[in-house]
Amino acid sequence: MASLDHRYRALFDASPNPYLVMDRRLVIVGANRAYLAATGRLLEDIEGRWAMEAFPTDPETERQMVASIERVIHHRRPDTLALLRYDVPQAEGGFEQRYWTITHAPVFDAAGEVELVLQHPIDVTEVECRRQAAGAGEGQDRAMLAQQSGLFERARDVSRANLHLQADVERLKTLFLKAPSFMAVLRGPRHVFEFVNEASVALLGERAYVGRPVREVLPELADQRLFEVLDQVFASGQEFLGYDIPIRGERGADGLERRYINVIYQPIVEDGVIAGIFAEGTDVTEQHLARRQVEEQVAMLRQVERKQAFALALTDSLRPEMAVEDIIGAAGALLGEWLRVARVLFAEVREPTGALVIRRDWCRPGVDSVAGIVTTLDAFGAGIARALRAGEDLVVADVARDERSSASVEAYEAIGLRAHLTLPLVNTGALRIVLSLHDDAVRDWTEEDIRMARETAERTWAAVVAASAQAELRTERDQSQYIFDTMTEGFALVDPAWTVTRMNGTGLQLIERSLDEVVGRNHWEAFPESLGTEVERLLRAAMGSGTPDSVEYAFPLANGQPRWMEVRAYPAMDGGLAVFFRDITKRRLAEDQLRLEAQRKDEFLAMLAHELRNPLAPIGAAAELLALGRLDAEGVRHTSAIVTRQVGHMTSLINDL
Repeated sequence: MASLDHRYRALFDASPNPYLVMDRRLVIVGANRAYLAATGRLLEDIEGRWAMEAFPTDPETERQMVASIERVIHHRRPDTLALLRYDVPQAEGGFEQRYWTITHAPVFDAAGEVELVLQHPIDVTEVECRRQAAGAGEGQDRAMLAQQSGLFERARDVSRANLHLQADVERLKTLFLKAPSFMAVLRGPRHVFEFVNEASVALLGERAYVGRPVREVLPELADQRLFEVLDQVFASGQEFLGYDIPIRGERGADGLERRYINVIYQPIVEDGVIAGIFAEGTDVTEQHLARRQVEEQVAMLRQVERKQAFALALTDSLRPEMAVEDIIGAAGALLGEWLRVARVLFAEVREPTGALVIRRDWCRPGVDSVAGIVTTLDAFGAGIARALRAGEDLVVADVARDERSSASVEAYEAIGLRAHLTLPLVNTGALRIVLSLHDDAVRDWTEEDIRMARETAERTWAAVVAASAQAELRTERDQSQYIFDTMTEGFALVDPAWTVTRMNGTGLQLIERSLDEVVGRNHWEAFPESLGTEVERLLRAAMGSGTPDSVEYAFPLANGQPRWMEVRAYPAMDGGLAVFFRDITKRRLAEDQLRLEAQRKDEFLAMLAHELRNPLAPIGAAAELLALGRLDAEGVRHTSAIVTRQVGHMTSLINDL
């Protein structure tokens, strides 16, 4: 800044906005007090040094800074870096993390060539922190303005210096005309433009400013209360600080455009009298839009989180092991509390009569339950019934004004209903279930209300179907278990690895073992006595070929006595075996007794045959002698006596039988 005289330096230093001046080689030639205060540096430490050496930073930030300045020199127009981080050194040591929006603007010499580059940093640390924290409110905005109050005091000095310093006017105009922030000097109670810079023209459009009152130059701002604020500042002498003020400015061919500005109105006091207003500010549209985008994204994220929270809560509430009525009740309670309605009900539709049976409802405290009521669809309006049968969602904000329900207002009043959202659940072309949300006041149902209700209805119906199926399976399982436990013969399941997976109580009683001694163990380890027997042959053959077969086996009990079993083996679906066995000990004992008695009968008959044959030989011999006719009378008597004696013996045997 050696080439600038002291008057220019005084005005330069008085600006509340921080400025750094560099030549084309990026050597620092000057910096005002606001810049030095913002960066925590002294002028003698940085003047005459290469900017990147005076303010060392990370390679990426340095690259962006140098590229921006080179674009300014090459294209001969300002260049803005939206967000850069540069940490400011602290007096007590260490650095404070800060974020900046930096604008580089060209300063031309008399020949119209870029002689200097003006750097104007805007501290956006608070905005960036708010963006990162996703959401502070208006109170933080005001706090940030309060922290900048020191800048506003310097702005008053700038306005006074602009009015009184006349030296080096052209150089002053060049510098401030190119300033990135908009500036204007307004004179008198009508706020006549005395000075306006290029940033103001870029914001508000090309038009004749100087010598004309602000209301005449900018009529499009008449309804935005900016003129009234100027009047208050001029009348009261109190400065005005505005942050994130929306304006609708004229920008030439582009027409009206909404922008957002930070603005300072400082009264200009001459000889103790308010003579005008110095207006300075910054176009923060990009920062505002970026912040609003972040806030919208945060709102969307919160909405997604809310949806996810509801979905998780609904999942937890709809467990298939619950009873159907409990599932309906849990879903209704969750939806009713979430949407803050008066009542949620599930009703069953019985066609073709259209009977409507309200199975279950949830009610807000103070609202009467309608569970158990039996009515008809037509009772609530013919249009309502037609829509539901057609599978249409019903969104009724006011039953008294909706043409589909207005003729049946009394039916709605009877159950305390003024607005309702009703969703039909149609299955195989017929209306089966109705989910209805009731409110006792007029209500504009939102898309989110409808979405959550539809999701709840569909998931509840799916849970009811699943619960019904599981209830049937549990019934079948219980019946199977009952049959399994009450069978009069033993039953066991053996998997393909020969592990016994099940055995019923009858089977455990037959083998006189406990459940722990059998189930979960390898069959051959649990029953080593069966190895090498017909049972092993049977089981291995059935496991290998899948052919069912049976054997009779004397199972040894713990007391050493055998228990005869009939063992039958069948292939199971998993590749293992289903084994049935029953006690046949009594039958085997009976069969042994029958075999013994048959043996005794055979022995008796053999003895009887022998005894019967003994008399026959003498009788036969006597008969032959008599037939020869050679016996005398004595021989005949003797022979006859033999026959008589043997016949008597046979008669005695026959009598014994």
